[in-house]
Amino acid sequence: MQLRHRILSFLFFTAFFGMMDTGHTADKWALLVGIDNYQNDIGDLKYCVADVEAFRKELIETAGFKPDKVFLMTDRMSEQDQPSQINVILRLDILAGQVQPEDTFIFYFSGHGISTDDQSFLLATDSNATTTTTLELSAIPLQKVRQILSKIKAQQLLTIIDACRNNPASGRGSQDNLLSDDFARGFKVQRQAGSSGKPAVSATLYACSVGERAYEWSEKKHGVFSYYLLEGLKGEAANANGDVTIADLADYTQRKVVDWAQTYRGKKQTPWLSLQGGSKLILAKNVVKETVKVESPTETVNIESVETKATLFINSIPQGVTIYINHQKMEAKTPAVFRIGTGISRQKQVEVGLELEGYEALVVKSTLVGGQLVELKNLQLVKVVPLKSHGLVTGSIWVNSEPSGAQVFLDGIRQSGETPTTLKELVTGPHSIKLTLSNYQDYQGQIEVESGQITDLVVDLVSLKSTRVKRTKWPWIGGGLAIVGTGIAVYLFGGDGDNSRDVEELITPLQKKTTLDISIIIP
Repeated sequence: MQLRHRILSFLFFTAFFGMMDTGHTADKWALLVGIDNYQNDIGDLKYCVADVEAFRKELIETAGFKPDKVFLMTDRMSEQDQPSQINVILRLDILAGQVQPEDTFIFYFSGHGISTDDQSFLLATDSNATTTTTLELSAIPLQKVRQILSKIKAQQLLTIIDACRNNPASGRGSQDNLLSDDFARGFKVQRQAGSSGKPAVSATLYACSVGERAYEWSEKKHGVFSYYLLEGLKGEAANANGDVTIADLADYTQRKVVDWAQTYRGKKQTPWLSLQGGSKLILAKNVVKETVKVESPTETVNIESVETKATLFINSIPQGVTIYINHQKMEAKTPAVFRIGTGISRQKQVEVGLELEGYEALVVKSTLVGGQLVELKNLQLVKVVPLKSHGLVTGSIWVNSEPSGAQVFLDGIRQSGETPTTLKELVTGPHSIKLTLSNYQDYQGQIEVESGQITDLVVDLVSLKSTRVKRTKWPWIGGGLAIVGTGIAVYLFGGDGDNSRDVEELITPLQKKTTLDISIIIP
């Protein structure tokens, strides 16, 4: 009886003090999946396993992750650590229930990804892509991954996707597997604020942009993206405070990878970051060595990292359209991703123009915010139907101006080109035309289009700045006073050799419109 009493007392106090200890120290969790070799008729990869193994090492040694909270799944492992479809989904689901609101969670996938007309997938070791049905039954749907990630309560959530290297189809492993718009949008996680009330920070870092592929670096035995990602985490991307934030890491990785792809392949690979909820997702602290850190012994300075670059994603229907940002022509065509500085205010409005032969030009405006992703998706261009296809008689107008670069309006509609330009497939007959150029008066006029002919129009634009009127010769009238208009006096002095005197007046365009009443008084 006494023993039973002691046991009950022990259980009571254990439960009581356990209830009192409600504090939770923030933990860091990670699930890293890397697949080189696939079981079925899917092309193999080279360095995916090496990438996630090296990343695990840096998370533990540099970022302070505990080894038992960094889970690794590769095709070299067995049983529950083998990255099969069920194992990956099961491990994600279990971690979603273990991760606490104060924690950090990283999901890193390096392997094959694929998109169909309906949805996108990550390919597990046992996936079968022979038919759409086998793919749906054996691959990992991005919709399911997004659903599980959305349940994770972690204050900081980072997803890293390196899934567009070689084409997964058998026999085409050396061909490009381009990142699609649908695949990129598949990882856009929506989460609620944690119990602390702080907004949860969600970020997705992609190895390449939409329409691009990710390259491997045989000399380094890594993917190019993962190599520079590791270098940045080791300290190359650390800020002045010694911290490695996801925004700084993404900027460093993007800069290095873009330069590598251009230099060594003559192609493009542009890593990009989608960040929601904040700009201070910190992966590692105190990474910079003490010898290069500057500290004041008498004054504490708090340095806050503020993300001043925004990510702008532009896609159009059709694709391959020329892009202009604030009237500057971009090298990339749609679909494309740009990192644009927003300045210290962290906000910037940009004008995006799209231009494609045979389509009407499209101009849209968008406000960018530092640290956030703005998506201009499915911008529909309207195809220009040649008028002659309707049996109409047409002609053309060649328009030029001095100076050139003027915007052209025909019958009140803005045209895609600037002077000099040719307006084609116009219905014969009279048309109104207007030219506009900053700091110059607008030109408006009528022009006749003739059948099968090109009509030339050359316009000298008039500057809006103050203009000096040409000198005018006046007959010599001796000394005296001429009163010109209101408030203007012109003194005429004794004549010169040719009995005339130059009169020079400085008038503005407004004064040009004033009727001058001239009276001459001769003594």
